[in-house]
Parts: sequence; C-alpha cells; structure tokens
Amino acid sequence: LPVNNPGKKFLIDKLTLGEYINRPATEIIQSIQISPEDSVMIVRPYRNYIGEQVLGFALWIESLQITMVYEITLKQFLTSWFWIQGFSILLIITFVLLFLILAVYLEKHRLFALDSNPLTHLPGNRSIDDALKKVLTSKKDLTVVYCELDDFKAYNDAYGFGEGDRVIQYTSDCISDTLGKTKMNYKFAGHIGGDDFMFIVPYEYCQKTGKDIGEIFDNGIKQFYNSEDLNRGGIIAEGRTKEMLFYPLMSLSMAGVRSSNYQFSHTLELTTLCAEVKKLAKKENGSVLVMDRRSAEK
Repeated sequence: LPVNNPGKKFLIDKLTLGEYINRPATEIIQSIQISPEDSVMIVRPYRNYIGEQVLGFALWIESLQITMVYEITLKQFLTSWFWIQGFSILLIITFVLLFLILAVYLEKHRLFALDSNPLTHLPGNRSIDDALKKVLTSKKDLTVVYCELDDFKAYNDAYGFGEGDRVIQYTSDCISDTLGKTKMNYKFAGHIGGDDFMFIVPYEYCQKTGKDIGEIFDNGIKQFYNSEDLNRGGIIAEGRTKEMLFYPLMSLSMAGVRSSNYQFSHTLELTTLCAEVKKLAKKENGSVLVMDRRSAEK
C-alpha cells in the first residue's frame, strides 16, 4: 500500500505472487505501476510458518494478527528480497559442499581401514600398489625399499604366534617412527603381509633411513628373547629336515631400488627387482640396506 498515495492500493496475494518470482525488479515495478520512490507498507503476519512471509514477500492477509509494520520503499524491498534469496541459495550450496567433502573424507578413511593391516595398521597391498604406480610416473628421484625379517619363522615356531606378532608390530614401529622423524617431501610405509614390509623415500634419504632403521631394530630386538637365547646369541630349533639348527638373533634385510635408474612399465617389474636385491641383503650379517648395483654405480 503506497503510503504517500492512500488512494492507490497495491496487493500481492498468494495467487498472483508466482508472477513476480525470478523477474527483474524493473519489470515488477512497471507491472504494478508504482514508482521506486513510493513507500509501501510491508506487513509480517504473526503466523510466520507460511513460507512467503519467512522469505519476505509483500502480503496482506487481514485474517492474521499483525505483529510488525514498517515502512520501506519498493526498490529497497525488492533489493532486499533478492539479497535474501541469494543468501539462501549460497547457504544451501555451502551445506551441500560441506556434506560432499565430509562424504569423500569418510569414504577415503573407510577404504583405508579396509586396506590397512589389522596388526600394524599400516597401509596394505592396495595402497602399496597405488604408491608403486606413483613411483613409476613420478619425476621425483625415489627409492623403493623392500624389507623382510631374517630367521623370523624359527623364532615364531619357538616362541609362539603371540610373541611373533609383537615382533611384527615392533618392526612396523621401527620403520614408521624413523620415517616420521625425518622431514622429506615424500615418504610412504606399507605392510605387505607377514614379516614383509616396504617403504618409499627420496633417494638422498634412503641410506641414512635404512641405517637408522637397522640400528633401532638391532638394539631393540633383544627384548623379545629370553636370557638363555641372548647369552647363546640365538635359538636352537628344528629345521625343515628335522635336524636341530642354530638361528641367530633376528635382523632386518632391506633391498633398495632407485626408480630414476629404470623405465619400468609395470609395478611387477619393480617388485621383482626388489626381490632379487633382497637375496643379496640376506647374505649380509645383521640389519642392512643393500641397493641394486645400478643404483650403487650411479
């Protein structure tokens, strides 16, 4: 209702309201023949659960109790209405984006939980394969290191699966803790299964990382043996041919392959080379990192 022209009434009811939705403000002003400078009365009914009132449409419903009446120009009303609509849309979009981000985050952690090793909680074979694929396509000079415990089976048979699991967990801690303490632009540690592990670090860090892991492992592995075996320097257990054999204290063999020295077409080629280098590492005494010959020469 134009305040400065009481004789000229303006009413938008629920039936005609749809005609003005999503139309430019200038068209609405022209269609209702009211100047933008004219003042109109905006009436907000008491029952604000009606969607039109909540969104700020101009309605006149005589049957509802009036709680607030204020005066603004038509241009101000139309401008504020479009701002409210825009803010509502922006708010909805924000909530949708937050929901999608949360869904992706939860799905990522669900897949990680399914793939991770239940004992060590390190990434499993699927994550390891994805990491190896990144090595093949990465421009970074990376080193893939295959790790395996020496004489673990004999220990597991002599001390039992429970103690064997403790050794597996300890090995996992030695690798992950060492990588965690060193700042690198890329690092990855995974549990292949059993007593086999793998980690990936930049080439410039591989020698020091392998040395640190080996020293930590050798210093702490003694806690898993009884005094008799410690004094003996190992255990005496039945071999595959039923004869009694001497097995020294467990150590960790590490075999490293520098990715920049090769053009691998598949991750299987990379893991096969790691397995070949691991045979050389197992010939050494104690925990040691052995690099493939081409890496050493370069």
